[in-house]
Amino acid sequence: MAKRTGRHKGRNRQAPPDEELELDWDPVPSAQTLFRTHLLTPGTDELLAQASRNLRPLAWARDRKKAERIEQATTAEELLDLILLATGLARPVWQRRMREFGPEVAVLMAERLQQTAGLDDEDGRTIAYEQLVGALRWKGEAGAGALLECFDELGDYGKSLACVALGLLEAETGGDTVWAFYERVKDEPDERYFVGALWGLVDMGDPRAADALAELLWEMRYFYEVFALAHKGGDGRVVMPLMLAMEMGGEEMQGGASAALSSVAHRIGREGVVAELARIGSEEDVPVETYESLASTMLDTPPDLGAEYFRSFYQGLRPDEVDLPGLENRLTAFDSAADEPFAQRQEPHKRPGRNDPCWCGSGIKYKHCHWREDRGRE
Repeated sequence: MAKRTGRHKGRNRQAPPDEELELDWDPVPSAQTLFRTHLLTPGTDELLAQASRNLRPLAWARDRKKAERIEQATTAEELLDLILLATGLARPVWQRRMREFGPEVAVLMAERLQQTAGLDDEDGRTIAYEQLVGALRWKGEAGAGALLECFDELGDYGKSLACVALGLLEAETGGDTVWAFYERVKDEPDERYFVGALWGLVDMGDPRAADALAELLWEMRYFYEVFALAHKGGDGRVVMPLMLAMEMGGEEMQGGASAALSSVAHRIGREGVVAELARIGSEEDVPVETYESLASTMLDTPPDLGAEYFRSFYQGLRPDEVDLPGLENRLTAFDSAADEPFAQRQEPHKRPGRNDPCWCGSGIKYKHCHWREDRGRE
């Protein structure tokens, strides 16, 4: 079905057939989702970085000295002092070294987090937030306690990352903190801080995640992660808006909405699906057999369809799944550009935008990776 345009909101309003609707679809993952992906499986970052070293010698030449200094640190205090060097291909090295220390260093890391908000350099704050929150994710209860202790003193970006880490730590005691943050930032879609809060709520199993997802989907706020979030955290209230997304969206939206709908349907069962459809269509003269037929269609799909479709969101990347040829192909576009500094290149269009993945292959946004160094050379 062709996509319709024109904005439409409202929980129970049925749009006339000829009414134009606009789907507010953003197919790009947020910084919070990329951050969470790096935290799903320890060590994958370093494996990818190793592949990038081999494929992009220039990237490693730029970051090698930083990585060597990080490797030479002998105490947690020394590593914390080197945190601003943890960019590009040196980033996973810093993370690995910090994982070598036990939960007792969480107190030191919390102190550094509290100081981060006072940094004048925005890029420095970003690096410190990502590295410190990312490292606390692996410190268990001590890490969760440290994040909650200094949560109020973080900037909004830092708070959004802390929500992600608290969710992966399954820190249910932080549910109220994460929910309050979500409520405050949910209407700031440009920054997408709310996505970090949603991941936190879904990963810790907080039932308020279902409230948030139902509201967002009924408002037709379709962003990159919404179907993966609904797959795990949605309840019966998202059945109808997911059906609408399948009907009106493009191919990518249809696939995500269909997989999420299958997961929700199997979770709430036939009676739950029929009851929700009947509730929404209570003003229409629709025979119950129609709802039964729709429920059967949803439940005819394999119960593990959604889990497989959204596997990368929840299980991370295993070492044996690292696609080195694929990584090489993705970096081929930068082959000619990687042999000399940006200032000397004849093809400036090859330079990534600040929010694009960095040319070095780290998977991190350019502005958080090699942007400052390239700018300095120019």
